[in-house]
Amino acid sequence: MVISLGSNAMWKLSKFVAVCAMLTLSTCGFAQEEEQAQAKKSVSEQLLAQHFPPAEVKWFDSASGKFLVLQRDYMAATRHGVAIILSDMTTPLNNPELIENLRTGLTEKGWMTLSIMPPSAHLLNEVSPSSEETGANAAEAASDPQANSSETNNPYTLELISRLNSALNTAGQISKHSVLIIQGRQIAYLTKALSSKHLRPPSGIVILDAHVAFATLTNDELATTQQKLANQITKLNIPVLDVYQIERPTTLETMRQRKLFSNKNRHPDYRQTELVSSHNDELLVKTLYGWFRHLGLN
Repeated sequence: MVISLGSNAMWKLSKFVAVCAMLTLSTCGFAQEEEQAQAKKSVSEQLLAQHFPPAEVKWFDSASGKFLVLQRDYMAATRHGVAIILSDMTTPLNNPELIENLRTGLTEKGWMTLSIMPPSAHLLNEVSPSSEETGANAAEAASDPQANSSETNNPYTLELISRLNSALNTAGQISKHSVLIIQGRQIAYLTKALSSKHLRPPSGIVILDAHVAFATLTNDELATTQQKLANQITKLNIPVLDVYQIERPTTLETMRQRKLFSNKNRHPDYRQTELVSSHNDELLVKTLYGWFRHLGLN
């Protein structure tokens, strides 16, 4: 039995087939894009992301691909700004040493928090790219045509700048106020980038138990001594809150040295505060919130 279709029926059938083909291609294209997006994510960061509430997990873009960010919205009547939190090297973005409580506690004070995953420390062992490659990578990472200077000639620093700029750009779309909270050795890899405007300037910087960078044979711009770190921190034209704990006998002398450099460099707003309470987590949230108010970030 042969069924004969009229011209109108044939047109409808051909249109239906075409739509089905387009939907199939669209679905395949979406699947390929999803696979490509997943490929750009670090396997270790994907595994880590599974331990957090899905609503907090975000993936931001950096020069090397996607990186993990934990985002928590403010939980107060008014939003004051965005706090971008960077934990110490080789630690997770929810480091239980002060960081985890900060990323949750500040939201109750009206601050959205973006806790970003530090780059892999293995990048410190990679060979620095050539000067031409460094200029291209740094420009992409920091969106700055002048980002080819020696202080960014370091794979770890390049990726760190790229991740922070990605978070700072996102914060800028949300609020006019953004602060950086930087733990441990990380500040030693960022002072030159901040002073050279390779990083988008925040409203203020909090440094937690700052330490010097690891010694390197390829870059003498990094703050590998306490004196160099003190000089670089206090030359930043950005408000700085230097938070410290007495971890070793030399800590007090280190902080005295930074205070002297802040006077010498005439830093406009450099402050120090010691955490001495047994409940440092709660105290730190209150201290930071008070400093933000001092800066007029409300």
